Amino acid sequence: MFTKRINLLEGNITTSIILLALPIFLGRVFQNLYNSVDSIIVGRYVGLTALAAVGASAMIADLVVGFFTGLSTGVGVLAARYYGAKDKIKVQDSIHTAITSTILIGLLLSISGIIFSGNLLEFINCPDDVFYEACLYLKIYFSGMVFTALYNVGSGILRAFGDSKNPFLYLVISSGINIVLDLIFVKFFYMGIAGVAIATVLSQFVSAVFVLLKMATIEEDYRLELRKLKIKFDMFKEMMIYGIPSGIQTSLTTLSILIVNSYTNTFGAAAIAGVSIANKIDKFMMVVTSSLGLALSTYVGQNIGAKKHERIFVGIRKTIQCGLVMWLLVGGLSFVFAEELSSLFTDSNEAIMVAVKMSRYLMASYFMYLIASLLNYSIRGFGKSLTSMNLQLIVMVGSRIAYCIVMMKISYKLVHVFECFVFSWIMYVLVMVPYFYFAIYRRYQKENVIG
Repeated sequence: MFTKRINLLEGNITTSIILLALPIFLGRVFQNLYNSVDSIIVGRYVGLTALAAVGASAMIADLVVGFFTGLSTGVGVLAARYYGAKDKIKVQDSIHTAITSTILIGLLLSISGIIFSGNLLEFINCPDDVFYEACLYLKIYFSGMVFTALYNVGSGILRAFGDSKNPFLYLVISSGINIVLDLIFVKFFYMGIAGVAIATVLSQFVSAVFVLLKMATIEEDYRLELRKLKIKFDMFKEMMIYGIPSGIQTSLTTLSILIVNSYTNTFGAAAIAGVSIANKIDKFMMVVTSSLGLALSTYVGQNIGAKKHERIFVGIRKTIQCGLVMWLLVGGLSFVFAEELSSLFTDSNEAIMVAVKMSRYLMASYFMYLIASLLNYSIRGFGKSLTSMNLQLIVMVGSRIAYCIVMMKISYKLVHVFECFVFSWIMYVLVMVPYFYFAIYRRYQKENVIG
């Protein structure tokens, strides 16, 4: 029997969104934990250069993972809309088209990633002393990209129908496997950075198998059946309209960080390791935004399909309120204990100093990104994925890169890497709030949809 789904169309709004977001949040926390454990094990048992190699390659890996995370959001919004409208045929078509296309796209990106790993590292100015290990890590990581893609898209489909519990459980299991294999391969078999990459691929394989088995064995309208795996091109086209902008949007954010990190990489291994550590800490705040955002886009999508428009705006407001409370808790703890958290990864005082400074820059100003990002997730739920992508690309990504380029020409200092994130978040919230108010909220007011 399938786990009881959360009803997003009726009942207490805050409770429904939190219940949907909580397993996503916990799953992302576990995902970040095992990614952090990768770095801790490498930093403690292999060394600072290897830790820098993981840091240099991690953002490239995140670039591709981000694409599938965004794609799953778009696919989920479309499936949620059909589910809210009770269109069982289109629900089936969307599921099988999504899984089939994910396999094909995942294979293509896997092959491309293996071939061009070295070129990608050259693009971000990866230093010579960490290049070989970073390239090895990437090639192994890309070999399992299909598993990563299937887990993300499959989880997005399950969440679209109110099941965020099972994807969370599968991620917990795979995270545990990853940590155990990390220790075995690195501490006992002395496989170094290759062992860490292999452990990650194997754990992703396990999570993908669990998601697909769940989808194939439930007695529901969205059951996955092997004989139905094919691409319906009308559905594929609609799915890409929703999914590709979301996928590109997530990837472009990571791409902007890669471009910024190309400056970081010129400051040496300690700076690379320090920024990598700060990014690991920052991701624990990011999961608050992404989990609430994914839940919110599903919530908006279902209520749009059911034509419950007034309920949508109440849910958006309450989601932002929940996010700000979490920022005070998670962000506050990360700010206060930045040095202690950074010290878990390495003994290098220089790397720790960089990590602490960057973490505190980010945590103090994160509330601006949280507000703007949640509004952007809601816009995706309204079906405006292309608008959502353009806003994030032009405003946040563009301002981040522009600030870094200009300031580095004025004075070549590492602190400008930290500042560019804060500047981009200021620009992002200054654009997103008025856009949402005038283009979305006021439009529904004028149409007398809400009071």
